[in-house]
Amino acid sequence: AIKRNTGARGLRAIIEETMKDIMFDVPSREEIEKVIITEESVKDKKPQ
Repeated sequence: AIKRNTGARGLRAIIEETMKDIMFDVPSREEIEKVIITEESVKDKKPQ
């Protein structure tokens, strides 16, 4: 968000976009114990 000069709202948009699939997919998958969001996963737009 700092690099994009977007502030807190921009940061929120980045987090929401990153977590969109996670929020809908993970709750139904009992084998997943935790989700770790790394810098790389945000840049590559894929969870690890």
